[in-house]
Amino acid sequence: MAKPDSKNRRILRALLLRYWERVRGILRQEAPGHYQRFPDAPRPCHTCAFNPGTDGMTGMDSTALNLIDALHEGIPFICHRGLPRNPEGHWYYPQEDLLEPWLTRQPCAGWWVVKDNPEARRAFARACRSDELAPAFADKLANDITRMRRLQRK
Repeated sequence: MAKPDSKNRRILRALLLRYWERVRGILRQEAPGHYQRFPDAPRPCHTCAFNPGTDGMTGMDSTALNLIDALHEGIPFICHRGLPRNPEGHWYYPQEDLLEPWLTRQPCAGWWVVKDNPEARRAFARACRSDELAPAFADKLANDITRMRRLQRK
């Protein structure tokens, strides 16, 4: 028997995948110039959230929400490389890193490339308004997620 919210979960997942498509497109567009200006800059790792091959990994949804938050708030999106995993397979920050993880961890290489592109900050809103999603649901969902993220930060 399906969970009552499984339809909403499928829609949310489709929305976040559409978001990733947009942000990854920005990465492909910006990366050549970025790496020409900064030849020693790190490249995204094989398990980077910016790699389409990671869409099926545990935690993709929360990773997307964290990137949305980081781009909107102007804070670093932290690389997961080297972070421990809990028994469910999710990466987590050790207790000593919880308050300010960007002081002790490396920012994501993909984030470095897209962070200053204004389209990256608008990508979530544009994904919400994509043709395949019911516009009324997408707008409500975008508002609910924004409200939820604000409450989490308080």
